[in-house]
Amino acid sequence: MRADEWVGYIEDIVYLYSTDYSGERLLEGDIIQFCGKSKGTVTYEAILGNTITIPGIETDEAYVKLIDGSEISKEQKPIATLGQIWVSAENFDADSEIDGLEFSLQPKDSKGGLVNAGGTANIKLWKLECTERSEYLDYCLQEECTRKDNLLIEKWSFPVKSEDYDFMGVNIQVEYKSYKPQGDKYEQKGCMDVTFVDSKGSSFTTSEDTIYLAGF
Repeated sequence: MRADEWVGYIEDIVYLYSTDYSGERLLEGDIIQFCGKSKGTVTYEAILGNTITIPGIETDEAYVKLIDGSEISKEQKPIATLGQIWVSAENFDADSEIDGLEFSLQPKDSKGGLVNAGGTANIKLWKLECTERSEYLDYCLQEECTRKDNLLIEKWSFPVKSEDYDFMGVNIQVEYKSYKPQGDKYEQKGCMDVTFVDSKGSSFTTSEDTIYLAGF
C-alpha cells in the first residue's frame, strides 16, 4: 500500500475490465472508485522493451464511480522537474539499420506526479569527447560529455500535446538526419539534453550523459 492525498491508501497500477461502461468520460489523472473480481494478471511490453505484469480486475458500470475529475475540475499542477529520459537507439522501419533515438518525456510536479502538459521538446545530441588517451596505443581511456558546438551531431524540435501522454509520459522518436551509425557500435557514444518548454514559456531540462548511438 502507498499513501495518497485523496483516498488515504491505494494499491499500485491495475488493469480494469469493463465491457459495458457508458458513464462519465474518464481521463488520465481522474480518481475513481470501483469494485470487481480478480481476473489474474495482464502482461504488456513497456516503451523501453521491458515486460510489465499488473493485476487485472473485471467490473461493470454500476460499480465504477468518478470521485474527482482532476483533468476537468482542477487546475493542472505546475511542472517542477523532468524525469529520467532513458534514451535508446532504435530501428523504426523494416530494414536492419538503426534509424534514431527513442525516449520517454516525463514532466513531473513537486510530488513526482506526471503532468500532462503541452509544449515543445527541444533536443540536442553531442558526440562524447575523448579527454584522456593511452600513451602507448591510439585508444581512448576516458570520454566526457563536453557539449561543444563542434561535437554537436543532431538537434530536433518536437511538439507535445496533452493527449500524447500515457501513464508513462510521452514516447518520442527522433530520426537521425545527418548522423549515420557505422563501424564498431560500442565506440559510437553520445550525450543528449532535452529541454521542455511548456505553453506558459517555462523551461525545464534533463540530460542523458552516455548513449550508445548505434544500439548495443
